[in-house]
Amino acid sequence: MERLSHFEEKAGIVASKHEWGRWSQSVREVNVEVNLQPGTKAKELAVCIKPNHLQCRLADNSREFLNGKLFGTIKVDESIWTIEEKKTLRIVLTKANYSTKEAVWTSLFENEFEADKETEKQMRAKLDLERFQLEYPGMDFSSAKLSTNNK
Repeated sequence: MERLSHFEEKAGIVASKHEWGRWSQSVREVNVEVNLQPGTKAKELAVCIKPNHLQCRLADNSREFLNGKLFGTIKVDESIWTIEEKKTLRIVLTKANYSTKEAVWTSLFENEFEADKETEKQMRAKLDLERFQLEYPGMDFSSAKLSTNNK
């Protein structure tokens, strides 16, 4: 696990951690990772992705992992879910509106699973840097650090 944390640090992944798992975001996507019982198979899950809603549960209704109104609107036809290593449900949600600075999600659901203030600050800095990389593809931003206003 330590190697993965090092990779995430180098890759700039900033995740908001919760008891069910974690979520992170890029300019265009929101990534959700739900912790599952080891050995869980896709056919044992029911995942419902709608433009403004996400529900994840066991197919037999014995446990619900997530169910709520998303912080922002997503493109359902460009979103996907999969199980990794038979223990993690990974959901990739494509943001419908990612062209503005306001496209930063501060929580996964409206008023639920919010990123703490420090994580949110790091997410914003990462997304600003990612936007610069998209706007100026020929420039090297590999060692760039953006300063933030701490007011």
